[in-house]
Amino acid sequence: MTGVKLTLPSLDGRDIRVTIRDVIHPQYAHVIPGEGMPLSRNPSQKGNMIIKFNIRFPVDLNDAQREQAKKMFENTNWSQTA
Repeated sequence: MTGVKLTLPSLDGRDIRVTIRDVIHPQYAHVIPGEGMPLSRNPSQKGNMIIKFNIRFPVDLNDAQREQAKKMFENTNWSQTA
Protein backbone atom coordinates (compact mmCIF):
# COMPACT_ATOMS: atom_id res chain seq x y z
CA MET A 1 0.00 0.00 0.00
CA THR A 2 2.94 2.33 0.50
CA GLY A 3 4.74 1.65 -2.77
CA VAL A 4 7.55 -0.67 -3.70
CA LYS A 5 11.07 -0.87 -5.12
CA LEU A 6 11.63 -3.57 -7.72
CA THR A 7 14.45 -4.84 -9.89
CA LEU A 8 13.09 -6.44 -13.05
CA PRO A 9 14.89 -8.13 -15.94
CA SER A 10 14.55 -6.39 -19.30
CA LEU A 11 14.09 -8.32 -22.53
CA ASP A 12 17.74 -7.67 -23.41
CA GLY A 13 19.04 -8.93 -20.05
CA ARG A 14 19.56 -5.62 -18.23
CA ASP A 15 18.22 -5.02 -14.73
CA ILE A 16 15.61 -2.27 -14.58
CA ARG A 17 15.18 -0.63 -11.18
CA VAL A 18 11.70 0.72 -10.57
CA THR A 19 10.43 2.76 -7.63
CA ILE A 20 6.66 3.07 -7.34
CA ARG A 21 5.39 5.55 -4.79
CA ASP A 22 1.70 5.14 -5.67
CA VAL A 23 -0.71 3.19 -3.53
CA ILE A 24 -0.65 -0.26 -5.08
CA HIS A 25 -4.06 -1.90 -5.18
CA PRO A 26 -5.65 -4.91 -6.90
CA GLN A 27 -5.36 -4.57 -10.69
CA TYR A 28 -2.82 -1.71 -10.40
CA ALA A 29 -0.57 -1.35 -13.48
CA HIS A 30 2.64 0.65 -13.87
CA VAL A 31 4.05 1.60 -17.28
CA ILE A 32 7.77 1.82 -18.06
CA PRO A 33 8.09 3.65 -21.40
CA GLY A 34 10.44 2.19 -23.99
CA GLU A 35 11.28 -1.05 -22.15
CA GLY A 36 8.75 -3.41 -23.76
CA MET A 37 8.69 -5.51 -26.91
CA PRO A 38 10.29 -4.21 -30.12
CA LEU A 39 7.72 -2.61 -32.42
CA SER A 40 6.92 -4.81 -35.44
CA ARG A 41 6.94 -1.90 -37.88
CA ASN A 42 10.19 -0.49 -36.45
CA PRO A 43 12.22 -3.10 -34.48
CA SER A 44 14.78 -0.50 -33.42
CA GLN A 45 12.09 1.07 -31.21
CA LYS A 46 10.49 -0.56 -28.19
CA GLY A 47 7.00 -0.34 -26.80
CA ASN A 48 6.16 0.07 -23.14
CA MET A 49 6.67 -2.49 -20.39
CA ILE A 50 3.54 -2.84 -18.28
CA ILE A 51 3.82 -4.24 -14.77
CA LYS A 52 0.52 -5.56 -13.42
CA PHE A 53 0.10 -6.37 -9.74
CA ASN A 54 -2.04 -9.17 -8.39
CA ILE A 55 -2.64 -8.06 -4.80
CA ARG A 56 -4.37 -10.33 -2.32
CA PHE A 57 -5.68 -8.86 0.89
CA PRO A 58 -6.02 -11.02 4.01
CA VAL A 59 -9.47 -12.46 4.63
CA ASP A 60 -8.96 -12.92 8.39
CA LEU A 61 -7.28 -10.65 10.92
CA ASN A 62 -6.70 -11.28 14.60
CA ASP A 63 -7.62 -8.54 17.09
CA ALA A 64 -4.09 -7.07 17.22
CA GLN A 65 -3.86 -6.91 13.41
CA ARG A 66 -7.32 -5.34 13.20
CA GLU A 67 -6.33 -2.62 15.69
CA GLN A 68 -3.09 -1.93 13.82
CA ALA A 69 -5.02 -1.55 10.56
CA LYS A 70 -7.47 0.87 12.20
CA LYS A 71 -4.59 2.99 13.52
CA MET A 72 -3.06 3.23 10.04
CA PHE A 73 -6.23 4.79 8.67
CA GLU A 74 -7.59 6.80 11.59
CA ASN A 75 -6.29 10.16 10.27
CA THR A 76 -7.55 9.71 6.71
CA ASN A 77 -10.64 11.42 5.39
CA TRP A 78 -12.13 8.13 4.20
CA SER A 79 -11.69 5.97 7.28
CA GLN A 80 -14.75 4.47 8.89
CA THR A 81 -15.29 3.25 12.41
CA ALA A 82 -16.47 -0.35 12.52
